[in-house]
Amino acid sequence: MYTNVNSSISFNGKNITIHQKYRTYFYMEKYDEWYECIPPIFSIHNLIVGQLYVDIGETMTISSQKNPNVRTEIRFERKGFFSGELGKFEGEAFEQQEKVKAKKLEIKGRWHKNCVITNLQSGETKEVWKKVPFPEKVDWMYGMSHFHVQLNYLPKRLKEKIAPTDSRFRPDQRALENGDMTLA
Repeated sequence: MYTNVNSSISFNGKNITIHQKYRTYFYMEKYDEWYECIPPIFSIHNLIVGQLYVDIGETMTISSQKNPNVRTEIRFERKGFFSGELGKFEGEAFEQQEKVKAKKLEIKGRWHKNCVITNLQSGETKEVWKKVPFPEKVDWMYGMSHFHVQLNYLPKRLKEKIAPTDSRFRPDQRALENGDMTLA
């Protein structure tokens, strides 16, 4: 994956909106294909008062660099002021043939829960991604997922191979991980 980060950020007193200016490119070695991604708009709401949440809006476009007529467009629906619908998205993968879109796949889900893809030719539907539930004591773990907690894991086989300044050797982090707030 290759990208440059340059964002336009606006703050209106209650939320921050982030517009990514550059595109992201990724290479799928197995298929020998390059893709270009134009990301959607991100926003962080209720910074001062209320329940803090992240939202995604607008359209994300992914296109093949080998065949620019092959694209995926995913539309992210913003949570409305009176709506509890957070994270809803839908889209399609298609091949543009002159002025007609030949739809191949239909994509639906919620970016914080799951993604379901339907092959429009075969009718087969498959859940391709599902959020792993948070650990049991997530509030005591600063809202971290299993993945985040494992980032600090230090296997014995690595202790001799990594620098002594590696953050995984910090006793305060290890104490927090073990729930010993006094030592931390």
